[in-house]
Amino acid sequence: MNFIISFTIFMALVAQAVSFEPNRETDMTHLDSLSPEVLPLDAWGIATYPLEGKIPGLLTQKQPDGWQPSGLDRTFYLDLMEPVIRMAASWVSESGALIDPVIGREWAQSTPRFVSSAAILLYFDRIPELQDIVFCSMTYCCTQLAAPQVLRDRSADFWMRELATAYDCLKEIAPQELVAQWKTDLARVRPESAYLCVDATHRNLERFHNWAVYSSAGESMRDSAGIGGATDFLWGNRFFEVYMAAQTHRFTTFGMYRDPADPITYDITTRLQFAAAIARGYEGPMRDKLGEVLRRGNLTMLLFVSPDGFVPFGGRSAQFNFQETIVCALSELEARRYRNADPVLAGAFKRQAHLSARAIVPWFSDCNPIRHIKNRFDPKTKHGCDTYGQYSVYSMLATSYLGLAALYADDTIAEQPTPSELGNYSLTLSPAFHKVFLCANGTYVEIDTQADPDHDATGIGRVLFKGLPPGFPLGMPFSAKPKHLFAKGTAAPVRPVALGPVWQRPDGSTDALAEWSTGVVAETTEHKVGDRVDGVSIRYRKGDTQVVEDVRIDADKVLLCWAVEIDGTPVRSVEITVPILIHDGGDHARIEQSETDLMLVFGGKTVAFRWSGMSDPRLEAVEIANRHGVYRILRLVAESGPCHLSIEAVPGKLVQ
Repeated sequence: MNFIISFTIFMALVAQAVSFEPNRETDMTHLDSLSPEVLPLDAWGIATYPLEGKIPGLLTQKQPDGWQPSGLDRTFYLDLMEPVIRMAASWVSESGALIDPVIGREWAQSTPRFVSSAAILLYFDRIPELQDIVFCSMTYCCTQLAAPQVLRDRSADFWMRELATAYDCLKEIAPQELVAQWKTDLARVRPESAYLCVDATHRNLERFHNWAVYSSAGESMRDSAGIGGATDFLWGNRFFEVYMAAQTHRFTTFGMYRDPADPITYDITTRLQFAAAIARGYEGPMRDKLGEVLRRGNLTMLLFVSPDGFVPFGGRSAQFNFQETIVCALSELEARRYRNADPVLAGAFKRQAHLSARAIVPWFSDCNPIRHIKNRFDPKTKHGCDTYGQYSVYSMLATSYLGLAALYADDTIAEQPTPSELGNYSLTLSPAFHKVFLCANGTYVEIDTQADPDHDATGIGRVLFKGLPPGFPLGMPFSAKPKHLFAKGTAAPVRPVALGPVWQRPDGSTDALAEWSTGVVAETTEHKVGDRVDGVSIRYRKGDTQVVEDVRIDADKVLLCWAVEIDGTPVRSVEITVPILIHDGGDHARIEQSETDLMLVFGGKTVAFRWSGMSDPRLEAVEIANRHGVYRILRLVAESGPCHLSIEAVPGKLVQ
């Protein structure tokens, strides 16, 4: 979709801009770094960090064989962004609004995200021929945000952080008359009139969640940018402190942020907002404690991302490519925190930033057009997208966060292996987020112990091998009533599905671990060989039923075993459901099955499923879908004793 851009109202200013040479007196890469010291959070009712000292211990392990630095730097972030922003520039209307090419209209905060992304590219001397389009869009956004009656149905709470970033990047590049106009418009913004998640009485602020953090961060960055505001309304750092003070009850001891129903995405993206505010200069009374929340949360993040840098499944807004770009930006900031005090940990964060950026290349650089979510369905199908996750808004969010990572990068910091590359650990998040992670030898398993039924299913939802895409062999479970959309001809299963057991109760009804979404008690025990963790056992209890799920990693092999009891009596006949990838909307898998194994070939790589003590292997013809793609269910029946299954990346078939 192409638009002819008219700049009649800018002609005089643009004529001056033709000979304008950018001045870099303002260094956008000079940031306020946080302290590496531990700070108690008792004043916020938050106990001691449960993982204190764990990551430094993991980082003492021997480097994996063949490990090498990635060779990446901030240029890689800019290179990923630039083609996307060049594409998006063709979507800009005469007024400056970004028109989504799929739905044919502007969507929510897409335009300011385009502006901030493009402004960062201009700051780094990229896309100079597009600067007039960027100036036009910036003017449009500033004018719109200053008129709350126009914008209240377009997610105004998210706009200021993007525009404050753009303002800082453009203020020495754009004609000064335009800069002054932008500043005047933004200074007119009255947050408690313009934003949706506000309460001018300040009596009910705790009911707000991530939107209030986005707007608070934007207001602080408005203050740091010197944009200003009048004295007769709440704005800037004063707004930040009033609204953020009501958010502290949402932080866990692990430093994670709890949006309703504990979606993983809204932990990391929300923490990035106040991290950005601190990086741009917030020095108020909440700075140090928020810095400690970030210290904990980002150490935890190092343990729950996969060896290739992928963000876990869990809740809404999952599997979008912007998730990994959040990890890039947060990790770049954390690398700065430790660069002097702990160069090894600083290097692990630097490496994590680069791995997570590289993780999205198959959808950002290798697809035409780019995909904003991790599948290869045509974007017009919206397959896997939440109803609000339109193509423009989440493509631009990915570039916006890549831009922050570029601003935050200190490329004097040398990479070191990440905890997930070194492995030999497990992580249990409970009760908040209800996840167990196991990582060893480049292999990674994620388990949901009490899933949100609107998005996931309880049990093993992810098995990943280093170098394989996140949907192969399994990237997430299958909700029976998901909130995301499906391509025509694809559908969710009738009942929730994860990798795990199904059985009959004494009354003849069918039960399944995947369906246990409430009233579940789960206890996790680690299996160790010396100091190395190579497995976990999870004991689930609900009512009169107990399921024991044993997960171990041996080299490139995941070993699984299940046992089910009702009232203390073993269930003799247990069926194991194994999702088998068919296609991801583009590429198709090849299946070779026998009585004792199934070989799954996808993208030239092979994963083997092998079983023992189970009979009657049946690969169902019915297809089910999740955000990644389309699968069929392999059903295996154990008539007596525990159920054993192994999943193995076949040697010699992996991408190194």
